[in-house]
Amino acid sequence: LWPDVPVTCSQTYAMGSNTLDFLYAGHYDHTMSEPNLIMDKLGDRYEYFHDYRRNHASRPCRKEGEIDPVPTEQKASPGILMILEADDCSMDFSDTEAVKAKITETVEGQGLSVVSFIDKGTTLTFILAEGYIVVRLYSETKYAAVDIHFWSAFDKHWSTRNAIVSAFGASTASSSYRIVAGGIFGISAWKEDEMKRGPKVTEKCKEDSGVVRTTPMNEGLSNTLIEESLTLVTEKDGLVAVLCGLKSEQCNTLAIAKKNKAFSTVLPIYACDELDELSEYSEDATDIMKTCELSLHSMLQSQKQKIRTVIVDTSAPLLLGQIFYRIVATDRSNVVADDVFVVATMLYESDAWRGNMMERFRKDIVFYDPNYRADVLFNNTDSTINLGIMASGDAEFVRRLKETLAVMEEKTGLVSDIRSITGGQVPYVDEFEPTDYFLPQHWDQSNPYDQYLTQQPVGYQVIFQSEVKPAEKSKLPPKPPKLTDFKNALKKAFTLLKTESVAMSEAEVTLSEIGDGCVVVAVWEGGNCVVLWDGRSHVDVNYFSLIESKELADKIGMQFIASLKLNLILRDVQPRGYGRVVNFRRDLEPRTKPRWAKAVTDEK
Repeated sequence: LWPDVPVTCSQTYAMGSNTLDFLYAGHYDHTMSEPNLIMDKLGDRYEYFHDYRRNHASRPCRKEGEIDPVPTEQKASPGILMILEADDCSMDFSDTEAVKAKITETVEGQGLSVVSFIDKGTTLTFILAEGYIVVRLYSETKYAAVDIHFWSAFDKHWSTRNAIVSAFGASTASSSYRIVAGGIFGISAWKEDEMKRGPKVTEKCKEDSGVVRTTPMNEGLSNTLIEESLTLVTEKDGLVAVLCGLKSEQCNTLAIAKKNKAFSTVLPIYACDELDELSEYSEDATDIMKTCELSLHSMLQSQKQKIRTVIVDTSAPLLLGQIFYRIVATDRSNVVADDVFVVATMLYESDAWRGNMMERFRKDIVFYDPNYRADVLFNNTDSTINLGIMASGDAEFVRRLKETLAVMEEKTGLVSDIRSITGGQVPYVDEFEPTDYFLPQHWDQSNPYDQYLTQQPVGYQVIFQSEVKPAEKSKLPPKPPKLTDFKNALKKAFTLLKTESVAMSEAEVTLSEIGDGCVVVAVWEGGNCVVLWDGRSHVDVNYFSLIESKELADKIGMQFIASLKLNLILRDVQPRGYGRVVNFRRDLEPRTKPRWAKAVTDEK
C-alpha cells in the first residue's frame, strides 16, 4: 500500500505467482534505466506489504491410466475469430493470383483443407473445412487485413496466423487478437475438437505419502510459541490480560506473562464458575452470561491501566471469549488502549473461535492501519498447531513477524507456514499534503505518442452475434427449411440500402453449406460481409467496410437480424489498419497533439 495517497482513495498493487513466494523470495535487480517514480530505492520491502496470502490449492493431476471420455453428443459448437493486422509486408500484393496460391499453400501446409475460394478484386475469401479466412490486400501501403475464423482445429489457430505472417513477409509490428464467436455443428472432427478444447491436465499425480497430521501438538510447544510471540508487542507498559479457564484449572500462559519482566501489570481473567459445562442454548444461559459479563466488566473498569495485550490461553472457553469481546465492543474507550496486541494458539478444530475473535478485533475494534491479522501454521512430521496474532500500531509488523518466526523454528524444531496476513482500513488524512507530485513530464510518453501519430485506420469492422429468440428456439427444427433464407436476408439488407451505397447493393453473395450450418459471403467494392450459421441457433455477421459509419453498419446488421427474427446478443466494433492501430479515424482527425503528450518534444 503506497503512502501519501489522496484522502479519497488508496492505491495498491496486487501481485500473484505460482512459483514465487513474495514473502521469502530474494530481490532481483531489473537494472531499470529510467528513474523509479514510486520509490527511490527498495530498502525494507516489507514496509509495502498490506495483505499476503499463500494459497494451498491442490494442483490437478492425471491418475495412472486415466483417459478422457469420448463425447457422444455435441452440445456446443464454439468458434474463435482472430483479427490479424499484417504490417509492412514484402510480398507483392498487386498479383492476387500469386497471393491466392501462396495462402492456399500456407493453409494446406498447416494440415487444413480449402473447400472453396471467392475472389473479388483485392478481397480473397477462403472457405475451409475448419473455418474461413478473409484477406483484404492494400498493395500501396503493404498492408493486409486478415480474418481467421475457426470452428474446428483450434490448436492450429496460432500456427496458421504465424504462417500467414511469414508468407506475407510481414514485420514484427504485425498484431492480432481473438474474439470468441460462433462455430458450426455437425463437423466430422467435432469429437476430436471437443477432446482438445480447454486446458488439459497432463501432470501425473504423485504418490500419496500417507502422512495425516492428526496427533495433538505438545502443549509445551504451544507455550513456547506464545512466549516468543510476545516479543512482537511494541508497547509493554499497558495492561496484559490473560483469558484463562476456571481458577481451578492450570493457565500456562499466565505464568509466561508474569515471567516477562517487560510487562508491568498482568491481569488474569478467569471464566466464571457458572460457565463450567454451561450450554449457550440452555434456558438460563443468557442470564448466567449476563451476570458473568457484569462482574468481569466491573473488574476491568477498576483497573488503572487499559488493556494493551491480550493472551488467550488454551484453557479459555468459548463463552468467556464471547463475554470478553462483548465487553470490549461496548466499552472500547474505557477498557482497551488505542493499539492492541492479541495472540492465541489453536490446537483443535473447536478452537476456531479464537481466530474469529482476533478477526473481529481487526475489523471492528481497531479498524485503521497499521493493523494486521496473521495466521501461521506450525508443522512437524505428524501434528500441526495454528498461531494467530492480531497487532495494531506496528508499521513494521510483517518484517518483525518473519524474524520472530525464525527464532520460533529454531527453538521448537517446527516448520512455520504463514498462511495469511491481512491489513486494516486506510486511515482518513485530514488536510492531506502530498510529499511528491507526479506530472506528465515525469513519464516518457514518446513511444505512445509515436504510435498515436503513425497508426493509420483503414476500415471499420463490426461483429454482430445473434441467436434465435428464446421463446421460438424449441419451435425451430435443427435446420431451417431453406439455407437460402440467410442468403436472401443478406441480399435484402443490402438492397434496402441502395440509396446509401450502390456498390453494396450490387454485392456478389455466395452460400456454402458446411456441416449442419452454412457460410454466406458477400463482397463489394470497398467491403465484405460473412454470415456464419451454426446449424442450430447462433448466427454471426462479420461486417467490414472502408466507410467508417456506425449508422450504416447497424442498418445492415440489424436489418439482417430482424428479417430472420433473431436476438442481438453481442456486438464487437474495432478499427482496422496498420501502424498498431487502436483508434477510429474520427478519433484522430485532425491529428493534433493530445493533452497527455504535451511534454513530448516534436523532434523528428
